[in-house]
Amino acid sequence: MNDGISLSPPKPGLAGTGGCARFHAVSPSEILAQLPRLTPAERDAVRSRLDDLDASAPLTAEEKRLVEERVAAYRQNPGAAVSWSVAEAEIRKELRL
Repeated sequence: MNDGISLSPPKPGLAGTGGCARFHAVSPSEILAQLPRLTPAERDAVRSRLDDLDASAPLTAEEKRLVEERVAAYRQNPGAAVSWSVAEAEIRKELRL
């Protein structure tokens, strides 16, 4: 795919660039507009990179409070929890996906 977005580093020796690719700043809306054009493999690479970024970010105080609250609720009533596959099926059914 060649629509101006590359997930790969620039190739050395690009004509007229002194061996370096020239990039312009891309707005979040431009990035989002390009996502449907990506191949499944490229979308997987984007997801993986976003997951890596999210995993490295520390939790906010509000996020920590929410995790602690949910763990406490689970410990009080573990039988109320459902597996992800059950939750996903219910969501898909509700959204008719």
